[in-house]
Amino acid sequence: MMEAFFNLQHDMHVEKTFANGNLFLNEFNNENCDVVIMDINMPGKNGIECIELAKNIRNDIQYIISTSFENHEFIFQALCAGANGYLLKSDTAECLVSAVRDVMQGGSPMTPQIARLVVNSFQKPVAKN
Repeated sequence: MMEAFFNLQHDMHVEKTFANGNLFLNEFNNENCDVVIMDINMPGKNGIECIELAKNIRNDIQYIISTSFENHEFIFQALCAGANGYLLKSDTAECLVSAVRDVMQGGSPMTPQIARLVVNSFQKPVAKN
């Protein structure tokens, strides 16, 4: 369904999908793509491992995580590995398409909940008297 929605857009199309992280790593270098949308929970190498390894080979590609995990640890691992954005699978197809456009324009798309977790991680706790 998501692939069909992307292919309806005038400015993008799905080049290829991969059933697991190992297949992605074996084949992605031969693909002509600008953005990779990656889940964290995949058979073989997980999405975070894939991004970290792929970024070392093709750092010109933008990587967006689209996952069901709203977990602090996964968010920061993904961003440290090289993800340019982090969205939740509960987001609409329109949101994901918008995120692809945003990341291609230099943005770092995140759902509001994810952005709040990131912002909170940088803020110092308020001292209680």
